[in-house]
Amino acid sequence: MQKRGKKIFPELETKRLILRKIVENDAGEILECFSDEDVLRYYGQKSLESIDQVKGIIKNFSKGYEEKQLIKWGIQLKENEKLIGTIGFQEWSAEHKKANISYALFPEHWNKGYATEAVHEAVSYGFNELQYNRIGAIVFTQNSGSIALLSKVGFKKEGTLREYLYIKTISRLIHMFIRCCAGKQRYNCKHKKKEHGEMFLFLYLYLLLERTCSFFSASNTVFFNFLCFIWHCSLSFYK
Repeated sequence: MQKRGKKIFPELETKRLILRKIVENDAGEILECFSDEDVLRYYGQKSLESIDQVKGIIKNFSKGYEEKQLIKWGIQLKENEKLIGTIGFQEWSAEHKKANISYALFPEHWNKGYATEAVHEAVSYGFNELQYNRIGAIVFTQNSGSIALLSKVGFKKEGTLREYLYIKTISRLIHMFIRCCAGKQRYNCKHKKKEHGEMFLFLYLYLLLERTCSFFSASNTVFFNFLCFIWHCSLSFYK
C-alpha cells in the first residue's frame, strides 16, 4: 500500500523507449554506465566506484523527487528491461519554474536516435506537466553530438560559461543552452489578433447595416441593431 502523500513516479513512453523510475536493482547498470570513460568524458562528474555508492545515489533520486529538487529516469528499450542510460532534471526550482536537463547513454547506443527521443519526451513532460518555463542544458564546448541534439529539439545557445568546471585540474569552457515554454505567449498573441479581427468585422457590419437601415423605417433599424447585438453576444460566448 502506498504511503499517504507519496507521489507516484511518472513513467514516460516513446516509440522505442520507456523512461521509468530507477530502482535498486538497476545499480549494476548505473555503475557500469557512470564508470565508463567515454560516457564521463563530457558528463562532468567523477567515476562511480561501488554498488553501495550507487544504491545511495538511487535513494537520493527518490528523495529529490519527493522534495521537487530533481527527477531522474532510467532509459530502457521496450523489448528489454535493462537500462541503456539515464535522463532527468536537476536544479529544479518550483518557484522560478525552471530546471536543467542532463542525459547519458551507453556508447553502444549512441547515434541511433535514442537520446533525441528521450530528450524530446522529457522536455515535453517538463513543460506540460511540471510547468517549467525554462529548461537549461550545460554542454561541453567539444561535445558536438550533444550540441547538435539540443539544437534539433529546439534549444538555443544562451552563452558560454568560462572557468565553470575543473576536471582533472583542467578548466573547461561550457555552453549554456536553453529552451523556454513560449507556446502560451504565442497562443495569446494569436488569440488577441483573432479578437481584434472579430471586433473590426463587427463594427464594419454594424455600420453597413446601420447605413442600409437609413432607407427603412425606424422600427426596422431597431430590429437590425438587435440582430447585431445577438450576433456579438454569440461570438463572446463561443470564445
